[in-house]
Amino acid sequence: MRLIILPILFCLCNPTFLFAQSLELTIPSGELPSDFSEWGASPGLMHISFVAPGGIQLSGAHIVFEVAEGVEHILVSTRTKYSEQPAFTGMFKKKNLTFDDIAGTDIEVDPALKSASSAIGKLPGGLFSLCMYLVDSTGKQVGTVAQGCMNFYVRDIDPPVLQAPANGGTYSGKIPLAFSWTPANVISLTVHYKLKLYPMYEGQTAEQAMSGSSALYSSDDIFSTSFIYPPDAPPIGSLTKAKSFAWMVTQMDSNGKPIGLNYGRSIPSIFYLQKN
Repeated sequence: MRLIILPILFCLCNPTFLFAQSLELTIPSGELPSDFSEWGASPGLMHISFVAPGGIQLSGAHIVFEVAEGVEHILVSTRTKYSEQPAFTGMFKKKNLTFDDIAGTDIEVDPALKSASSAIGKLPGGLFSLCMYLVDSTGKQVGTVAQGCMNFYVRDIDPPVLQAPANGGTYSGKIPLAFSWTPANVISLTVHYKLKLYPMYEGQTAEQAMSGSSALYSSDDIFSTSFIYPPDAPPIGSLTKAKSFAWMVTQMDSNGKPIGLNYGRSIPSIFYLQKN
């Protein structure tokens, strides 16, 4: 009885035994650009290999790719346009591929993604899955070839846009100082923000103040897009020579890593103290 059970267990637990032929996909950094037309620009972004140790004869086959959010929400795919993608014909044992080798320009994009994106063909920030599988000339998946799948992040996320205090505006000092900015355009990432406030002295630009002065106040534990300057923080008017202030916000993931364009940093904004 043991001689029968052991081979069966090996078959169930060893995918290589079940699928001698496979598509192998790796994304070394775990990240891809939001614009999937750029995925073939750098060969190092992803590694794709078609592996058939015993050899396989193909005729008009295609590799379909699908990008999904969650389990069933397909955002980008060549499934219905497989025949428009590059074809594979001949005997194959192992072939290393780039994204451009498998994907043409005719790609199906979810309508909701088109309307939500400023440029068709861009994914929003978040966590997605990428799967690739082989289909024959009729579009039927080749069941003897295991598909390759990987999860990846998109981090081409817009940095915060500072809203209040308004750039170039005046702060009276009579009410609590309130800051606000736009949220990160992410789907599945937990985001928090770091705010820094710098004094500006006569003749300085915001950039000069931030590079040449110590921050009057800094907080990296903000989980909303608004913040009230704490009453126990250094008073805004405590620096007599500083008549204006520069501030900026950086957005970060749960590990404290900046996310988004410009390393997650907003463009600095300045405000002035109202003269008494």
